[in-house]
Amino acid sequence: MQVQSNLRVRCAAALLNLGRIAQRGIPSEPNVGPSVLRGVVSQLRNLLRTYAFPDREEWVQVRSGYSSGLWFRLNLSRERTWWAGNHEPAVQQFLANHIREGTVFYDVGAHLGFYALPAARAGARVIAFEADPENAARLRLHIERNDLVPEARVIEAAAWSSSEESLEFRRGQPRSQGGVSGGRHRATLATGKVIAVPAVRIDDVVRITAAFPEVIKIDVEGAESEVLLGAVETIKSAHPTLTVEVHTANQYRLVRGFLERQEYDLHWFVPREGFPRQCFALHGSERAKAQSTATGPILGGFTMGPSHPPENVSPRPAPSSFPLDPTTQTCRGRVSRAAIFSEVPKNILIRRWQSDSKAVGSERLCATAPI
Repeated sequence: MQVQSNLRVRCAAALLNLGRIAQRGIPSEPNVGPSVLRGVVSQLRNLLRTYAFPDREEWVQVRSGYSSGLWFRLNLSRERTWWAGNHEPAVQQFLANHIREGTVFYDVGAHLGFYALPAARAGARVIAFEADPENAARLRLHIERNDLVPEARVIEAAAWSSSEESLEFRRGQPRSQGGVSGGRHRATLATGKVIAVPAVRIDDVVRITAAFPEVIKIDVEGAESEVLLGAVETIKSAHPTLTVEVHTANQYRLVRGFLERQEYDLHWFVPREGFPRQCFALHGSERAKAQSTATGPILGGFTMGPSHPPENVSPRPAPSSFPLDPTTQTCRGRVSRAAIFSEVPKNILIRRWQSDSKAVGSERLCATAPI
């Protein structure tokens, strides 16, 4: 059954690619023939999308990019971009250039793990923040399927400017567009149901885990500045490299002002429509290091490398464990409840993942419902 499914997916991908090639090859002159032909090709592609990609989830391997070869359970009728591997190529390249074995990487708004998983495969120690319960469940499934449990942890909570018992979160349709939607913030594109989720400050997570991030990716659909405010002490002390997706003009003003006050060098990728735009930020103290070790052009103070993300990533040995105890800097032994609850609300539990048959001896950070 799996062989048949894989064969169907490969055939459908080949047909869609042929359709794109045919459509690009049609002349653009305004005469009836090419216009009609272009319409026919478009209709054929729509039919292929409908019938070749049923509206259900199935296991597929990403075809290219930073996540190439990793297994994801995707609905190909709606999530083909992640399957193709061409989602946000500039972000993929930036992370591939800055994440190495042993790098501590915080993925804020991790969605399905499109960045968290390849970072863990490269040897990084990953903490992934994902507030949507459905996304978080799929993210854990992807981590387990790719045997990356020791390297990647999931915190099922929104990263925010304060640790809260509950925040309003509007789910996305698609799920990648969900975000906090309450008070002065609205998720930019979310149209789904409003649910309550816990929230944690990055500063609190760092204080609990002693895992100081070296690279942070933020994509939270319109509340980027709130995440940064919750990480201000970490940013001041650790100077992590940042990539932030900014969704509105107001957030652009707030994010830019915050990072410039922290002495970051900023480089912006601005699309034709203006937003969302991507900020790549390297602290001024790290600029000389980036220039001295550059293997590609320096843009705004950091190495962007070649113009395309790597096609394949070779396997690597598992990295050393996370330091989870803030006093001993080691993960040997259990994290005490007193340490856990000293800095966050008592009904938000950040705990170790108990060992089970699927992940012997591994840990995962996660936030759960009130206890």
